[in-house]
Amino acid sequence: MAAILIGSLTNMILDYLFLFPLNWGITGAALATGIAPLVSLCFVHLPLKKKQNEFYPVRTRPNRANFRSITVLGLPSLLTEVAAGIVMIAFNSLLLAQMGNTGVAACGIIANLALVATSIFTGIAQGSQPLLSRCYGSGHLEEGRKIFRLTLTGVVFLFS
Repeated sequence: MAAILIGSLTNMILDYLFLFPLNWGITGAALATGIAPLVSLCFVHLPLKKKQNEFYPVRTRPNRANFRSITVLGLPSLLTEVAAGIVMIAFNSLLLAQMGNTGVAACGIIANLALVATSIFTGIAQGSQPLLSRCYGSGHLEEGRKIFRLTLTGVVFLFS
């Protein structure tokens, strides 16, 4: 979540800098969009450099037996991402024709803000779910209600 937030904030800041003070237009917006994931990747890569890290990459060979199951499981996600990319290209082309570079940049900033908000909501939901499940499973319903109210209060407080 932190990497996504850092990448989104980087994209918004670079969009502003490249579009307005530097006046690079759509090239600046594209450059900002390309740099932001690299910043996220660097942030995620930092823990791998620590010496006490127990996770490390291992060289492997492709396994034909697993290829079919990987393909079957990954194909729906691939199609979803490709469709989202096509929709984004069409949407940005329409925005560019109607509103110019500023419209594309404004929409990009709004989309990144929406991504940040969605990430926060998803993090809160995924963080509270195991606690609520434990309370329900152990029969501590009142404690579960308190956690649920606290979660809702936090969400309302963050976005009010």
